[in-house]
Amino acid sequence: MNLFKLLILFWSVLWFNDILSAQSQYKVYFFLLEECKITQAYVKEINRLKKEYECDSIEFKAFFPSPSSEIDLVEKFMKEYQLDLKYQMDVLQVTSSKYDVTVMPEVVLYDEFKMKVLYQGRIDNLFAKIGKRRSRATTHELNDCLESIRHGKLIHPFRTDAIGCFLTRL
Repeated sequence: MNLFKLLILFWSVLWFNDILSAQSQYKVYFFLLEECKITQAYVKEINRLKKEYECDSIEFKAFFPSPSSEIDLVEKFMKEYQLDLKYQMDVLQVTSSKYDVTVMPEVVLYDEFKMKVLYQGRIDNLFAKIGKRRSRATTHELNDCLESIRHGKLIHPFRTDAIGCFLTRL
């Protein structure tokens, strides 16, 4: 009888590990507004990050939480700007409220297994403020976090202020 219980426990652990390994541990969520010039300016960088870092353990996804976002306009934006991401409409602002997103673009790096936000804020510092764009970014917060994940380094959760178009709350 004890051997039977041990075998059941062993198979349960294996089954649970299979489920966990089928999921991406890290989620990179971009909150975007298709008509925002700052969002548009980041498309190339978002595509680069996805191409470089997406793997079995890191998944990328975009959310469109603005009440003004319509599916046909978002689809047009995704196609016109060749944004290569899975996306979801969030017009009821369920996901954006969960992470207290206030600006678009804003990124959230979430650890699914630890159930905590590792990083939230700007993609990098290309924009010093609205209307003030640097010639190039000098800090690369999201890229640095993804590099840390790639190399197995610990990320101490932190937040920066995103620069972009304000999210109108319902």
